[in-house]
Amino acid sequence: MLGLKFRKLVSFIKGEKQKRNKTLSLREKSKHKAENGVEAELPENVWQKIFDHSSPYDVARWRGVNKKFDGMVKKRYETILYLDVWRMNLNELLPAPYDNDGDFFRHPTANLLMHVEAHSAIIVIHHEWSLKDVVKLWQGLQAFRTTAQTIMLDASVFELTMAGLALRDISRWFTFMCSLTRSKEDRVVLKTKPGRFADEPFFPKVKELTIRTTYAELKQLRRVPEYGVPTSHLFDESALQLLRLNIANGKQTTSHQNTRCTPFLIYFKRWLNTSGMGEKYCQQYS
Repeated sequence: MLGLKFRKLVSFIKGEKQKRNKTLSLREKSKHKAENGVEAELPENVWQKIFDHSSPYDVARWRGVNKKFDGMVKKRYETILYLDVWRMNLNELLPAPYDNDGDFFRHPTANLLMHVEAHSAIIVIHHEWSLKDVVKLWQGLQAFRTTAQTIMLDASVFELTMAGLALRDISRWFTFMCSLTRSKEDRVVLKTKPGRFADEPFFPKVKELTIRTTYAELKQLRRVPEYGVPTSHLFDESALQLLRLNIANGKQTTSHQNTRCTPFLIYFKRWLNTSGMGEKYCQQYS
């Protein structure tokens, strides 16, 4: 798949070069070289094609090449309208020996996969995440947060986002969560200092926000209000059109499990002020 895409890219670049050759004679090329000392640079649309078929981690590093590269990559990020973040077993998408399959690219130092195209970005973090994985994910969220209008997050990623807003120190949060796991406690007792990013909500343009969860993961949403972050620090309430809570395996859940998890939902919905959201809030079972 990657080889086919690369051949298409090479053909595209050759086509662009042939077009230019029709309008620029050899004499004009020589004159252009003499006057400028360098060959004419590739047009931006060609670079965007190259970015499409390159590792997103390489593209991010290329911002440091020069001011023009920084501008092109920044422009690329500004077109991202869809952001989808999952926490799952990475081997289900890309077996460990491979660094990419042409669609998903493995982070060189973290258990993270990423797929970026013209208007969307997908980030997948390993279900058994480490501190390094969490830090890289937090950086990825910040890279795409300002332009995404449709956002889908797993419950644990949503909690991570709220913790980042509350603490500004993901490593401290991760260490604390590890201690919670060992003690089997599920309450947050960290001292937090909620704040905004650049005087705006973390997701300033989001119109549709989906939080994916299971009944077993609802306790993660139960902790969200305890971080002390108001919803206005997460999204613009006037711009948000829909907040969807998607509960997986909800139909197969027993009445006992449902009853036991109901308090978790109550706390979370109270924090969201779902009664005031009206039709903007919905629960979906799958």
